[in-house]
Amino acid sequence: MSTLKAKSNLAKLDSVKTKLTSIVVDSTTGAFHVKSASDDFGTHLVVYFEEECRSEIDLKKFRESVHEKLGRKRILIIFAHKGYIENFLRD
Repeated sequence: MSTLKAKSNLAKLDSVKTKLTSIVVDSTTGAFHVKSASDDFGTHLVVYFEEECRSEIDLKKFRESVHEKLGRKRILIIFAHKGYIENFLRD
């Protein structure tokens, strides 16, 4: 039974990740990466933006859009140096 629950949770996380990616695409023209991660507080999603995108992203509107479309989800936003996404996060 726990294996089915784990698969269900993973499917839900993938769905949320897809919706979050759509929100990110609407928010920036720069490089970004969305991934799932976990820590002592559980599973969450992380959005990496290039530092150069900071000025074009309205974080308040971004957060409101995330809350409106995804509800209360734990999402971390990280601004990384240029090249970090391409060199360390791309599959």
